[in-house]
Amino acid sequence: MQKVKKMKKMRQILAGSALAVLVAASPALAATAPVVFNGDALGSAELQGGRTYLPFRVIFEACGATVDWNAETKTVLAVQDGRVLTMQVGQKTVDVGGASYTLDAAPYVKNGRTYVPVRFVSETLGYDVIWDQDNRQVNITAPLLQYHDGDSHYSLNLKNGEIVLRQGTTHTVLGVCDIEKAGNYIFSSMQVSKTANDNYLVDAGIWTSGAMTVNGDLYTWINADTGESYTVNDGGSFSVDYVGGHYESHTPKPMVDDDGCLWLCGINNEYKSEAYQIDDANGKLVKEWPIGDMLMEMTGDETEKSGVVEWANDEYMLFSSDDTMKWGLVNLTDGTVTDITDALLTDEVIKQMDDKVRPCIEPFLREDWTYDENYRDYFWSGLTGYAMIDSHAAISFVKEADGVLYFRLDGRMVDAAKYKANELTIELEYKIK
Repeated sequence: MQKVKKMKKMRQILAGSALAVLVAASPALAATAPVVFNGDALGSAELQGGRTYLPFRVIFEACGATVDWNAETKTVLAVQDGRVLTMQVGQKTVDVGGASYTLDAAPYVKNGRTYVPVRFVSETLGYDVIWDQDNRQVNITAPLLQYHDGDSHYSLNLKNGEIVLRQGTTHTVLGVCDIEKAGNYIFSSMQVSKTANDNYLVDAGIWTSGAMTVNGDLYTWINADTGESYTVNDGGSFSVDYVGGHYESHTPKPMVDDDGCLWLCGINNEYKSEAYQIDDANGKLVKEWPIGDMLMEMTGDETEKSGVVEWANDEYMLFSSDDTMKWGLVNLTDGTVTDITDALLTDEVIKQMDDKVRPCIEPFLREDWTYDENYRDYFWSGLTGYAMIDSHAAISFVKEADGVLYFRLDGRMVDAAKYKANELTIELEYKIK
């Protein structure tokens, strides 16, 4: 009898041990942990063997992927930014954009739902995953740019472009920055300011590197009440020090015209300039202006597609080509464009500048070159980039007063240290009406 009792006791111990193993190993009896996605509760993850799992649709859609399920093959198919990811229940091998990866543990099915590993999916789709041991929770975050202004904390989600304002325990999605307009630029910083009418203007610093490093800005205007937003890439700027001087490229910045409209000007993904005319007081877009297309049509040159809005009021808008040698005046009522370049650069004006710069340039030409035969067209071509360091002509907008546009024509020189800028400057005017 005593022997039978001992055997029963032993069976109870063995059964308890087996149950403990089953609890640790079986998905049906798994422990859970809350998941926080960019500050918001996403759900509860199952803990298995030191790893966390979520239903596939929950995690993929949170990370911005479109997802489908093949019930016949038990395969998850997700697409993000054109890249395809496939995972199959019971299989550790995963295909991501044609590349093969091996999981530590395979996806599994529980209560009719397919669970996938949180860390692998999140990090593959560009998100960071941190296990918070103190709170025993999973934190998933997108790469963020952040800006702090007192108790106001702003963040720009570099995956979906959401701009969030956090104040204490509350947070508000203000609007969306069109981050695709950054192209191949890399994000570096962010600042947030208020316009005169308490709307938001977000300046995300961006940069790219090639022959030289180019720093730029992605500007986003946001209606504070509705979240309506518009984004431009200012195209980037660079600066170069050279013998005798310093050159900085010409880039557009947000501008408020004489009628109180805010103008955002930049380039799109086709490197064509565009401009948004925004009625900031009423929080709405007035019109989007295709500056690049207007410039190409005006000049008849398909390479002239990048320009800058220089000035505007309630009737007209003035834009220039990036090299500031082509100028267009736009009637904002009917959209007609007047090429005012020839009116600025008359034969008399060109002769005045030639008479000034010819004796300055000729001493620096190659022995077999002359200004008239070899250099004159180059000087007046308005070349941008590295050529801008060399001798060239450039027109700058100065101001508008009583219906007259005032400009300055400069003949910039290689040896700027020897020739004063005011000796190579001609003032230009154009009367609007």
